[in-house]
Amino acid sequence: MQLCCTGSKSIPARYRTCTKNSPLREKSGFGKTDLTLAALSYELAISERQLFRRIKSITGLTPNKYIRAIKLQIAREAIESGRYRTIAEVSYAAGFDTPAYFGKLFKEHYGRDVNELL
Repeated sequence: MQLCCTGSKSIPARYRTCTKNSPLREKSGFGKTDLTLAALSYELAISERQLFRRIKSITGLTPNKYIRAIKLQIAREAIESGRYRTIAEVSYAAGFDTPAYFGKLFKEHYGRDVNELL
């Protein structure tokens, strides 16, 4: 199982070496707001508990925090691509339900307001 989240502050550098074409990012449906631990464990063909243990041991994060970190990374890449003009467009593209919550998480994670980057 390959886990991915390049550029995240909360994930140790030795685990940030995978590519943008990671099976986790391609197959798991990022951008869907209904992404759950159950759906991810089904995609990777392991039990939820085993997935929890593996993600926790590799990254030190819970699976939900790990998924959130990947979604924030996807949002940052979307902003850098210049394809989106509003916070709402970026947040929905990355799989967040509410732009306000996305903005709060983005600022906590990267230390910059989303509006500064758009």
